[in-house]
Amino acid sequence: MKKYIDPAIPGGGLQMFAADMLGCFQNEIYRAIIAPYLQYGEALIINGCTVAADTVHNTCTITAGMAFIDGDLIDVPAYAGAYPVYLHQGAPIVTQKAYRDQSVHDVTIQKTTAFVNAAPGAGQYITFDPYTSQYLRDVHRRYETPVNAMIPFLDLPSNFATYFDALTGVGKWRWKGFKVPPELSGKVLAQYNPADLDALNSFAAIANTPGAKTKTLSTNEMPAGVRVNGEDSTYLETAPPATGKTTKNTFAGGGQAFGIVQPTYVGLYLVRIAV
Repeated sequence: MKKYIDPAIPGGGLQMFAADMLGCFQNEIYRAIIAPYLQYGEALIINGCTVAADTVHNTCTITAGMAFIDGDLIDVPAYAGAYPVYLHQGAPIVTQKAYRDQSVHDVTIQKTTAFVNAAPGAGQYITFDPYTSQYLRDVHRRYETPVNAMIPFLDLPSNFATYFDALTGVGKWRWKGFKVPPELSGKVLAQYNPADLDALNSFAAIANTPGAKTKTLSTNEMPAGVRVNGEDSTYLETAPPATGKTTKNTFAGGGQAFGIVQPTYVGLYLVRIAV
């Protein structure tokens, strides 16, 4: 027999069993734990579930972890097998419990998850194909970044093509919801200054036109020749004319372009897109 809490709840409240009070506390603590995850409105991987893919044989291994699916925090078992594979809520573990009226009812004592190779027809699920976009850190980044906002991404992924479409620049998996803007590809950002009125180099003049990686000097851009005894030293000598003076009529130099790329740390800027 369960022991009543004594005295009764003040103010005319009903008497409660000690086990019932403990269950009430546990439910409130659980609600507080899951509250931050409810804001995203989708299934999440809270921790673990790291993927190693063998894309040649279309198989992957997924470590054990914890997921938030259909409003429940549930342990996730390890997986090894074919992909795509989907993680969803499996059949719960139930037991029978006798109520106060001595009737027996099935009571869920543990929620479970299961991997299946066909998309579930109902409820939330997480897709691994072989990677996933549902890690909490990635969902949070999408959730907190407004559409059309730009974020710096300074560390280039070693396997860029895994996370971005090579042609469109649209992100996938961990970078779902972001895109590499083509108008910035291969360019350096400069802060716009409307007060810069230099006609040749003002930001208003160059706008979004690209620069160049190399430069070939024109005649007007070359340094003025040094005068030696009244003659240009930038010319090569030829045979002296009848006047006895040396004439110089051939330019020196090969006319090759030279690099003008500044020392650069290569990274990416990503723009948030609607998905």
